[in-house]
Amino acid sequence: TERIAAGDLSRAKLPEDSNDEVGRLARAFNRMVGSQRELVRQIADTALQLNTSAEEFLATAQQQERGATEQSSAVEETRRTLESLLGSGREIANAAQGVLNNAERTQNNSSVMAERIAELSRQVERITEILEVIKGIASKSELLALNAALEGTKAGEAGRGFSLVANQMQKLAENVMSAVRDIRDLTTGIREATQASVVATEESTKLTGDTTRSARQIALIIQQQQSGTEQVVAAMDDVTQIAQQTAAASKQIVASSTDMLDLCEQLQTLVNRFTIEGADEV
Repeated sequence: TERIAAGDLSRAKLPEDSNDEVGRLARAFNRMVGSQRELVRQIADTALQLNTSAEEFLATAQQQERGATEQSSAVEETRRTLESLLGSGREIANAAQGVLNNAERTQNNSSVMAERIAELSRQVERITEILEVIKGIASKSELLALNAALEGTKAGEAGRGFSLVANQMQKLAENVMSAVRDIRDLTTGIREATQASVVATEESTKLTGDTTRSARQIALIIQQQQSGTEQVVAAMDDVTQIAQQTAAASKQIVASSTDMLDLCEQLQTLVNRFTIEGADEV
C-alpha cells in the first residue's frame, strides 16, 4: 500500500489464496489496482500523443505565424507602393489637366485670332473698294482739270486764272492717283500677309484642336486609372486589415499552443510519477 501511495503500481498485488473475506478483499483490491494501472497506462499513452501533437501543432502554428507576418508585411509594402503610385497619379492628372487647360486657352486664342484676321481681311477689302472709288473720282477730276485747262488756254488772258486752278486740280488728281496706287500696293501686301496668316491660323487652330482632343483623352484615361488605383488602394486597405488580423490570430494560436504544450508537459510529469512497467497480471 505504501508503494501504491507513492505511485508504484508495477508490483502491487496481494495474495489471493484464501477464500474468506480477506481473499475476496485481496482479489477486489488487485482488480482495482489493475484497473488503475490500465488507466494510468492509457493516460500516459494519451499524454504522450497529446504532447507530440501539441509540439507539431505549435510548430505548425509558429510557421503560420511567420507566414502571416511576412504576408502582412508584403501586403503593407504593396499598399504603400500603391499609395505612392496614387500620389504620382495625382501629380500626372494635375499636369495633364494643366496641359488640357493650356491647349483649350490656345485653341480659344487661335479662334479669336482667326476672327480678327478675318475681320482685318474684310476691312482691307473694304479699303480696296473705297480706293477704287477714289481712283475713279480722281481719274474723272484729272480729266475735268485737263479739259478746264484747255478751255482756259482758249480763253486767253481772261482764262489764265481758270487755267491755273485747273492745273492745280490736275496736279491734285495726279497726287491722289499716286497715293491711291501706294495705298493699293500696301493693301495688296496686307491682303497677301493676311491670307498667309489665315492659312497659318487655320493650321494652328487644327493643331490646337487635335492637341486639345488628345489632352482630353489623356485626362480621361488618367482619371480612369486614378479611379481604378483608388479602388485598388481601398481594397488593399481591407486586405491589410485582414492580414493584420490574421497575424494577430496566428500569434494568439501560437500562445494557446504554447499553453497547451505546457499543460501536456505537466500532465506527462504527473503521469511519470506512476510506475506501471513490470507489473504482474491481475
